[in-house]
Amino acid sequence: MVKKVEKGIPTGVKVISILTYLGCALLLLAGIAFIVGGSFAETLLPDLAEAGIVKAGAVFIGIVLILFAVLDFFIARGLWKGHNWARITTVIFLALAFLGDLMSLIGGNFSSIIALIIYGLIGYYLLFNKDVKKAFS
Repeated sequence: MVKKVEKGIPTGVKVISILTYLGCALLLLAGIAFIVGGSFAETLLPDLAEAGIVKAGAVFIGIVLILFAVLDFFIARGLWKGHNWARITTVIFLALAFLGDLMSLIGGNFSSIIALIIYGLIGYYLLFNKDVKKAFS
């Protein structure tokens, strides 16, 4: 049985929210690393004619990662506060990640089994646990 914490949000949802905050921080750091690293592309690759393209690509990827970090932040906050849209969004992203890892498994990457199990368990918990459903209703 899951213990309830403030506002009746189950502890498991709070843990998922904290993990989402951690993922947000990692995405933010990765985005900054891509932007900073991309700015050095022309310095590190002076002989490569496409160094400008490498720089632009790295900066673009960095910006996308930062945007996902912002999205993750709002999802984590929504889960913490018990907003149903955050639960639904999390389940949708879990389903997409599950499908991606399933394709990876089909392609021969057997290490994705662990991710499939984790995504499946979290998705099942958010969708079917009676305390979670009650808290988000």
